[in-house]
Amino acid sequence: MNTKGEKIPKFEEIKLQPADRWIISRLMSTVREVTVSMQKYDLGIAADKLTDFVWEDFCDWYIELSKPALYGDDREKKRAQLGVLMYVLENTLKLLHPFIPFVTEEIYGYLTGGKGKIITADYPRYNTKYAYKKEAKAFEGVIDLIKTVRAMKVAVNCPPAKKVHLFLVTEQKRLVCVNKNAILRLAGASEIDCVADGAEAGEKTVSQVCELGHLFVPLGELVDLEEERARLRKELERAEGEIARAGGKLANNNFIAKAPKKVVDDERAKLEKYIDMKKKIEKQLSDL
Repeated sequence: MNTKGEKIPKFEEIKLQPADRWIISRLMSTVREVTVSMQKYDLGIAADKLTDFVWEDFCDWYIELSKPALYGDDREKKRAQLGVLMYVLENTLKLLHPFIPFVTEEIYGYLTGGKGKIITADYPRYNTKYAYKKEAKAFEGVIDLIKTVRAMKVAVNCPPAKKVHLFLVTEQKRLVCVNKNAILRLAGASEIDCVADGAEAGEKTVSQVCELGHLFVPLGELVDLEEERARLRKELERAEGEIARAGGKLANNNFIAKAPKKVVDDERAKLEKYIDMKKKIEKQLSDL
């Protein structure tokens, strides 16, 4: 995080964005949970809480959410973003100090320009003013939407970077609008439209329920339909071959009479498995 030459505003002066309120809320929750665990000498639980916050909330999500402002042309937004990042990082280092003191002291020295030692700094305290529970809960819905789109792509082997058009049936239109850029960037979407029902997304869609509502993505946006049909036909041929093989064995009286019971039961289980698979593949093909 390069702050050289930047005049970083005080945290209290920054106009916080939805993602900022979410990470501050998560920080405050972590402060409270870690403090309680430390007072009970539950050091393992405290360390786990910190690990979850640092890797999942701060690194996986918030840093990615910060990048547009950090690399954009608006210098005021960049300074404000750096201010929030500095606030979260400094407090996180203080929380981590009892566990990795030499590492945190070194990093803290760079952040403060060597003006102070972390060991003499005040330990973070939970502040209800920065809880932002309602705003944080709302933003969790945005994160869930992004996760849902990513999961939908994985389910059909769609490349993560491929841009898709999202259609969302939701009562949270304002929340979606405010966080539109974050959704498009992190979900790998070209556009998101709030619609009255899934019919507006077209006839052939993939849908999924998420916290914000019902999400629809046109199937053609996720996969090449001809390639997908070819793939499914190969899968169907394989399933039919396995059904014929297992069915042939089970129709052989000598096999039933001489094979161990477990082997026979395994073949029956395989037959049921591939019959079920065949039905699912046929449905997928008909849906295409």
